Amino acid sequence: MKIGLALSVQHLPTEPQAVRFREHVEQVRVARAIGFDSVWASQHYLSAPFTYFQPIPTLARVAAEAEGMRLGTGCLLLPLHHPVEVADSSRSFARRGRAWAGRPLPRCRSSGSATWRPPGRRRWRRPGYRSWEQDRALPPGEEFATDFAALARDRFLIGATAAVADEIARYRERLGVTTLVLRMQWPGLEQARVIRALEALGERLVSRLP
Repeated sequence: MKIGLALSVQHLPTEPQAVRFREHVEQVRVARAIGFDSVWASQHYLSAPFTYFQPIPTLARVAAEAEGMRLGTGCLLLPLHHPVEVADSSRSFARRGRAWAGRPLPRCRSSGSATWRPPGRRRWRRPGYRSWEQDRALPPGEEFATDFAALARDRFLIGATAAVADEIARYRERLGVTTLVLRMQWPGLEQARVIRALEALGERLVSRLP
């Protein structure tokens, strides 16, 4: 099982942005040290009330701390970019030529993803997500007001080490999941807790994964 780190490039506007960015760099260093295989950054526009670091510049900077790790964009809004710009930012000279040859660029394939966080963190209810109407993406009959335990089921990995490991094994056996991309931070969650959670993953969980 491979493990990836999804950088939470989404922050509160009142926070010092330079400090938040340096924290991402530290997170990548820690993730690499404990055996993570990849690092990801996604993209949103008009993300009020939050700020949002754009993925390509972010990944370009953390690449210096991610030797041996794969870099990827969890979500890149291609219709809002010129195709040549995207091809030129791919960091692969072999693939850049495809934009001129009329062949499609490679598509990102994913077999699954998951999120781990300490019990009691319920920042998914922040009003910003409701203002973006993300509740409309929930399955019929579900809403943000749903009981947290019911909403978290099959969406989040929460609990003691053994329980989380068992849930990961279930994903692998039933769904064929080979890679987990973990988001360790949410807007307002301080860096010390993120680092402690990463280190706990390395000590208690990563070494137990097949």
